[in-house]
Amino acid sequence: MNICLINIATNKYTRFVDNFYASCKEFFAPDQNVSYLLFTNHMDFETSVDVPVKKSYIEHKPFPEPTLKRYHYFLKEREYIESFDYAFYCDIDMQFMYPVISNEICSDLTLTLHPMIRTRELFTYEPRKESTAYIDVATEGDHYFCGCFNGGASKTFMQMSETIAKNIDTDEKNDI
Repeated sequence: MNICLINIATNKYTRFVDNFYASCKEFFAPDQNVSYLLFTNHMDFETSVDVPVKKSYIEHKPFPEPTLKRYHYFLKEREYIESFDYAFYCDIDMQFMYPVISNEICSDLTLTLHPMIRTRELFTYEPRKESTAYIDVATEGDHYFCGCFNGGASKTFMQMSETIAKNIDTDEKNDI
């Protein structure tokens, strides 16, 4: 099975790449063929960890743009990402501390429950009804997911990315 692990590291975030890749090499799907796609503004950056990395250039933007536009970045590399069986995004400032076994995450779509936000009263869903991301916290949503790790079957992941990017564009166009 071929897995693409996608990350974003611009400016000071390149300092996390080596530790992240080292943790991946030890713990992330060790029974599978994992390749890495790094979106960065430092095309000359080299990791000291021996892993297969493809770099894709993005311009550095201040927060929250790199988070908000991540799915737009993924669409730039759609053909490459869809050449894998599975694709996962993970924040670069994280590390895997225990084995992540492929048969536990390789499904059509894999999401991560937020470790701190567990009760409906804490859910920070979009409250504006005119937003494409609106969820009525009083009646919808049994779980709150974080964006730090998600993925799944590569074509499903890219369909999700396309929908999210389109919704972000719609909200931006409507000044939301």
